[in-house]
Amino acid sequence: MKDSTETSITLTWTAPPGDGGAPVTGYVVERREPSKRAWTAAGRAPAGDPPQLGVAGLVEGLAYTFRVAAENQVGLGPFAEMQKPVSPRSQFGQSLVVMVMVMVNVDL
Repeated sequence: MKDSTETSITLTWTAPPGDGGAPVTGYVVERREPSKRAWTAAGRAPAGDPPQLGVAGLVEGLAYTFRVAAENQVGLGPFAEMQKPVSPRSQFGQSLVVMVMVMVNVDL
């Protein structure tokens, strides 16, 4: 389980079931506000179990959509987008879990 504060969200996701022939070395995470069309960088996360990233500098109550792409020595795989936006807020002991399935499809 991961947390949310007034200005941050910690994302966690499931590693892809396949790696396209080369191990996943990390992940690229992007965010988008519903009123915006463009995606902006939210950060990079190393490969881990489970993969995760804390995203700070968010505005409480503003909804964000996130997407994640796995990366390996061949390149970046396709992005997997969250189904619903999430809003940072103080959880007062409650946990916020954000799950994203990441698929890797890299031609070798």
